[in-house]
Amino acid sequence: MSDVEGRRTFRAWIIALISVGVVLAIVAVLFATGVLRVGPQEPTETPRPSVSASETPEPSATPTPTPTPTPTAATPDLAAIGAMLNGGDPATFGPLIADQVALAVAASEGAVVSREQAVEAISTYGVQGAPWQFPLDEAAVEPFRSGDYATYFPDGVAVGRSAGGAIVAFQFTDGLISSVLYSVSEDLL
Repeated sequence: MSDVEGRRTFRAWIIALISVGVVLAIVAVLFATGVLRVGPQEPTETPRPSVSASETPEPSATPTPTPTPTPTAATPDLAAIGAMLNGGDPATFGPLIADQVALAVAASEGAVVSREQAVEAISTYGVQGAPWQFPLDEAAVEPFRSGDYATYFPDGVAVGRSAGGAIVAFQFTDGLISSVLYSVSEDLL
């Protein structure tokens, strides 16, 4: 083995060890915040309203039209999200994030988390990877649209890359972050 090959192998091992450390730190944060749990989970029931016979409405002769919801054209605040990734004050992130967020870590598990849990996770990702290049242009995002995680890179996704090569992808609903994919390396995508 040549000296150059030895350095490449050594560098690959160092990157792998750092990646494993970052993933373990993220999993620890998710356990600490209660996002991931070990053991049987108690099922939660959704309360259903009860309707008695006396409360049943009488059918009308002319049906009432159902109003069509008007879609909102909210635009995500990409500058604020970039600031969030690069170490901004986590207390200011709440307005950027939906009440419930689908949070996934490449080569690991995902869960639906609360706004507070998402703020904590995104803050952790940002601190570990800063500085971030955000958002990436479409040409840089395109290669991710054909891999195992292609569903996390639809049109309108905002993607960032850290100085260490980590990737984060944000999807939006009504201008708020509703889905986050984090990967310690673009090689996993």
